Amino acid sequence: MLNSQWSETFVVLSEEGHFTKAAARLNMTQLGVSQQLRKLEDQVGQPLITRDGKGFTLTPAGEAVRDFGSRRRREEKHLRGVLDDDDAGHRQVSLVCSGTLAKLIYPRTISPMRQSPGLTVRLEAAP
Repeated sequence: MLNSQWSETFVVLSEEGHFTKAAARLNMTQLGVSQQLRKLEDQVGQPLITRDGKGFTLTPAGEAVRDFGSRRRREEKHLRGVLDDDDAGHRQVSLVCSGTLAKLIYPRTISPMRQSPGLTVRLEAAP
């Protein structure tokens, strides 16, 4: 599995086309961007960019990793939207704890369940 932070750094680098601009956008140093690029290249086992003086071009592997990272970013954004739309009043919470702790927790679950009828708290006391 590709490291998601390195992948995101590579996508930003690809978008910016410049190490310094990518570093500024990510609140990192230029060295940090370079190190993450090297680690990602080690992880995929091949170079992702070809340096051209101060610039660079993506290798075919780099284009594939960039596209994958962009899709991952879109899917994560979609997931966050789905989770944000989730109705917080319709959830189930399950807790397993000692009997002593259950006696302390149980009274505190009553009020939230009354305020949100869709909320279910399952509390199990276990040794």
